Amino acid sequence: MDSKALKFIFDIQQACAAAEDFCTGITKEQFESNDLLQAAVERKLEIIGEAVNQARKIDSALGNSITTPDRIVALRNILVHYYWKVAPDILWDIVQVHVPALRKQVENIIKDNPPVV
Repeated sequence: MDSKALKFIFDIQQACAAAEDFCTGITKEQFESNDLLQAAVERKLEIIGEAVNQARKIDSALGNSITTPDRIVALRNILVHYYWKVAPDILWDIVQVHVPALRKQVENIIKDNPPVV
């Protein structure tokens, strides 16, 4: 994998880890009532979406390694351009279900493409 694309893969991994960490030990109700936490998660999801988009531009085969890359980029666009349409319970579901799955996928990509020193 191209080293520039791999850099974006690392960004995805880090953003996934941060979003998950933000919500560790937090209930759905606590998340829904905490604007700061929601904003932090939204920012990490924006980074994930943009990094997927940029990595795909560099390596078009990336779509075979990441499930639903188009939906990930679409979420980024919604968060940036239609932020008022995203309810906290949707963000919660994304962080609880989809982010861990994506993190595993990118960790497999990283494992299969060790950095060249």
